[in-house]
Amino acid sequence: MKRNKSVLTAPLLGLILPLASHGAAAPTEINVDFTATVIETTCNFIIDTAVSPAVKENTRNSQYTLTIPNVSLDKIISEDPAAQSNFTLKTDNCSPGISAISTKITSSAGRTGNLINNSLSNSTAATNIGMGFKRQSDSGNNFITPDNATTITWSSDERSAGLPLTVALRIVNSSGTTSTGEFESTATFNFTYN
Repeated sequence: MKRNKSVLTAPLLGLILPLASHGAAAPTEINVDFTATVIETTCNFIIDTAVSPAVKENTRNSQYTLTIPNVSLDKIISEDPAAQSNFTLKTDNCSPGISAISTKITSSAGRTGNLINNSLSNSTAATNIGMGFKRQSDSGNNFITPDNATTITWSSDERSAGLPLTVALRIVNSSGTTSTGEFESTATFNFTYN
Protein backbone atom coordinates (compact mmCIF):
# COMPACT_ATOMS: atom_id res chain seq x y z
CA MET A 1 0.00 0.00 0.00
CA LYS A 2 2.81 2.37 0.67
CA ARG A 3 4.01 1.81 -2.79
CA ASN A 4 0.76 3.01 -4.35
CA LYS A 5 1.02 6.25 -2.44
CA SER A 6 4.51 6.85 -3.79
CA VAL A 7 3.41 6.24 -7.33
CA LEU A 8 0.62 8.76 -7.02
CA THR A 9 2.85 11.51 -5.60
CA ALA A 10 5.66 11.11 -8.08
CA PRO A 11 3.74 12.50 -11.08
CA LEU A 12 2.68 15.51 -9.01
CA LEU A 13 6.28 16.33 -8.15
CA GLY A 14 7.15 16.07 -11.82
CA LEU A 15 4.54 18.72 -12.65
CA ILE A 16 5.59 21.11 -9.91
CA LEU A 17 9.34 21.00 -10.59
CA PRO A 18 9.23 22.35 -14.17
CA LEU A 19 7.20 25.34 -12.99
CA ALA A 20 9.56 26.10 -10.16
CA SER A 21 12.62 25.88 -12.38
CA HIS A 22 11.64 29.08 -14.25
CA GLY A 23 12.37 31.21 -11.19
CA ALA A 24 10.62 34.38 -9.98
CA ALA A 25 12.51 36.76 -12.31
CA ALA A 26 11.29 35.20 -15.57
CA PRO A 27 8.82 37.38 -17.53
CA THR A 28 5.29 36.13 -17.64
CA GLU A 29 2.55 36.97 -20.10
CA ILE A 30 -1.13 36.75 -19.43
CA ASN A 31 -3.57 37.40 -22.22
CA VAL A 32 -7.06 38.39 -21.17
CA ASP A 33 -9.78 38.87 -23.74
CA PHE A 34 -12.57 41.24 -22.77
CA THR A 35 -15.95 41.33 -24.42
CA ALA A 36 -18.28 44.31 -24.01
CA THR A 37 -21.33 45.70 -25.67
CA VAL A 38 -21.23 49.45 -26.15
CA ILE A 39 -24.69 50.94 -26.34
CA GLU A 40 -25.66 54.30 -27.72
CA THR A 41 -26.31 57.06 -25.22
CA THR A 42 -29.95 58.00 -25.43
CA CYS A 43 -32.13 60.74 -24.07
CA ASN A 44 -35.69 61.77 -24.81
CA PHE A 45 -37.06 65.26 -24.38
CA ILE A 46 -40.62 66.13 -23.42
CA ILE A 47 -42.64 69.14 -22.37
CA ASP A 48 -43.89 68.72 -18.82
CA THR A 49 -47.63 69.11 -19.41
CA ALA A 50 -48.29 68.91 -15.65
CA VAL A 51 -46.63 72.30 -15.08
CA SER A 52 -47.51 73.63 -18.54
CA PRO A 53 -51.33 73.44 -18.80
CA ALA A 54 -51.40 75.43 -22.06
CA VAL A 55 -49.47 72.61 -23.77
CA LYS A 56 -51.16 69.58 -25.29
CA GLU A 57 -49.17 66.55 -26.45
CA ASN A 58 -49.89 64.73 -29.69
CA THR A 59 -48.76 61.27 -28.56
CA ARG A 60 -48.75 59.85 -32.09
CA ASN A 61 -45.73 61.86 -33.20
CA SER A 62 -44.26 63.42 -30.03
CA GLN A 63 -45.30 66.91 -31.07
CA TYR A 64 -46.81 69.50 -28.78
CA THR A 65 -49.26 72.34 -29.26
CA LEU A 66 -49.07 75.39 -27.02
CA THR A 67 -52.11 77.64 -27.10
CA ILE A 68 -52.05 81.22 -25.94
CA PRO A 69 -55.69 82.24 -25.40
CA ASN A 70 -57.15 85.15 -27.37
CA VAL A 71 -55.13 88.21 -26.50
CA SER A 72 -55.79 91.83 -27.39
CA LEU A 73 -53.28 93.84 -29.40
CA ASP A 74 -52.71 96.29 -26.53
CA LYS A 75 -51.47 93.37 -24.37
CA ILE A 76 -48.96 92.40 -27.07
CA ILE A 77 -47.81 96.01 -27.49
CA SER A 78 -47.41 96.50 -23.71
CA GLU A 79 -45.71 93.09 -23.39
CA ASP A 80 -48.27 92.02 -20.82
CA PRO A 81 -47.97 88.49 -19.33
CA ALA A 82 -51.34 87.72 -21.00
CA ALA A 83 -49.43 87.66 -24.32
CA GLN A 84 -47.13 84.86 -23.25
CA SER A 85 -47.12 81.36 -21.81
CA ASN A 86 -44.64 79.31 -19.78
CA PHE A 87 -43.59 75.71 -20.30
CA THR A 88 -40.79 73.39 -19.19
CA LEU A 89 -38.64 71.13 -21.37
CA LYS A 90 -37.56 68.01 -19.49
CA THR A 91 -35.37 64.99 -20.08
CA ASP A 92 -36.96 61.55 -20.05
CA ASN A 93 -35.37 58.08 -19.96
CA CYS A 94 -31.83 59.38 -20.38
CA SER A 95 -28.77 57.19 -20.08
CA PRO A 96 -26.91 57.74 -16.80
CA GLY A 97 -23.90 60.00 -16.91
CA ILE A 98 -25.16 62.63 -19.35
CA SER A 99 -23.14 65.69 -18.36
CA ALA A 100 -24.09 68.24 -21.02
CA ILE A 101 -27.24 69.21 -22.90
CA SER A 102 -27.63 72.03 -25.38
CA THR A 103 -30.61 73.16 -27.42
CA LYS A 104 -31.03 75.12 -30.64
CA ILE A 105 -34.29 76.50 -32.03
CA THR A 106 -35.31 76.84 -35.67
CA SER A 107 -38.51 77.42 -37.61
CA SER A 108 -39.66 76.86 -41.16
CA ALA A 109 -41.76 80.03 -40.88
CA GLY A 110 -38.70 82.25 -41.00
CA ARG A 111 -37.73 84.88 -38.51
CA THR A 112 -37.34 88.58 -38.03
CA GLY A 113 -34.53 89.20 -35.56
CA ASN A 114 -35.16 86.93 -32.57
CA LEU A 115 -38.86 86.43 -33.36
CA ILE A 116 -40.42 83.63 -35.39
CA ASN A 117 -42.83 84.91 -38.03
CA ASN A 118 -46.50 84.06 -38.41
CA SER A 119 -46.79 81.12 -40.82
CA LEU A 120 -50.31 82.18 -41.82
CA SER A 121 -50.63 84.59 -44.71
CA ASN A 122 -54.36 84.56 -45.43
CA SER A 123 -56.66 87.55 -45.06
CA THR A 124 -57.47 86.66 -41.43
CA ALA A 125 -53.82 86.38 -40.31
CA ALA A 126 -52.25 88.77 -37.82
CA THR A 127 -49.45 90.84 -39.33
CA ASN A 128 -46.26 92.27 -37.82
CA ILE A 129 -46.49 89.89 -34.85
CA GLY A 130 -43.92 87.23 -34.01
CA MET A 131 -43.22 84.79 -31.21
CA GLY A 132 -40.04 84.53 -29.20
CA PHE A 133 -38.60 82.05 -26.71
CA LYS A 134 -36.55 82.88 -23.63
CA ARG A 135 -35.63 81.35 -20.29
CA GLN A 136 -38.27 82.12 -17.68
CA SER A 137 -35.53 83.63 -15.52
CA ASP A 138 -34.63 86.18 -18.23
CA SER A 139 -36.31 89.54 -17.94
CA GLY A 140 -37.25 91.77 -20.83
CA ASN A 141 -37.06 90.60 -24.42
CA ASN A 142 -33.87 88.56 -24.26
CA PHE A 143 -35.20 86.06 -26.81
CA ILE A 144 -33.17 83.15 -28.12
CA THR A 145 -32.32 83.60 -31.81
CA PRO A 146 -34.16 80.82 -33.72
CA ASP A 147 -31.37 80.35 -36.27
CA ASN A 148 -30.36 76.75 -35.43
CA ALA A 149 -26.95 78.16 -34.47
CA THR A 150 -27.55 79.97 -31.17
CA THR A 151 -27.09 77.46 -28.36
CA ILE A 152 -28.88 77.23 -25.02
CA THR A 153 -26.65 75.31 -22.61
CA TRP A 154 -28.56 73.59 -19.82
CA SER A 155 -27.23 74.08 -16.29
CA SER A 156 -26.85 71.12 -13.92
CA ASP A 157 -30.13 72.09 -12.21
CA GLU A 158 -31.89 72.35 -15.59
CA ARG A 159 -30.62 68.89 -16.60
CA SER A 160 -32.25 67.40 -13.50
CA ALA A 161 -35.38 69.58 -13.09
CA GLY A 162 -36.05 70.84 -16.62
CA LEU A 163 -35.48 73.97 -18.68
CA PRO A 164 -38.23 76.53 -17.91
CA LEU A 165 -39.03 78.64 -20.98
CA THR A 166 -41.44 81.39 -21.94
CA VAL A 167 -42.98 81.90 -25.37
CA ALA A 168 -44.25 85.43 -25.98
CA LEU A 169 -46.06 87.26 -28.76
CA ARG A 170 -44.36 90.53 -29.64
CA ILE A 171 -44.49 93.27 -32.27
CA VAL A 172 -41.92 92.48 -34.96
CA ASN A 173 -41.31 95.99 -36.29
CA SER A 174 -42.36 99.01 -34.23
CA SER A 175 -42.72 101.17 -37.35
CA GLY A 176 -44.60 98.48 -39.32
CA THR A 177 -48.33 98.12 -39.81
CA THR A 178 -49.80 95.71 -37.29
CA SER A 179 -53.15 94.01 -37.71
CA THR A 180 -55.00 91.62 -35.46
CA GLY A 181 -55.96 88.13 -36.53
CA GLU A 182 -54.86 84.52 -36.27
CA PHE A 183 -51.30 83.61 -35.41
CA GLU A 184 -49.77 80.20 -35.94
CA SER A 185 -46.20 79.07 -36.21
CA THR A 186 -43.95 76.10 -35.50
CA ALA A 187 -40.68 76.02 -33.61
CA THR A 188 -38.33 73.04 -33.76
CA PHE A 189 -36.06 72.36 -30.78
CA ASN A 190 -32.87 70.43 -31.60
CA PHE A 191 -31.02 68.77 -28.72
CA THR A 192 -27.39 67.71 -28.38
CA TYR A 193 -26.23 65.75 -25.36
CA ASN A 194 -23.25 63.78 -24.12
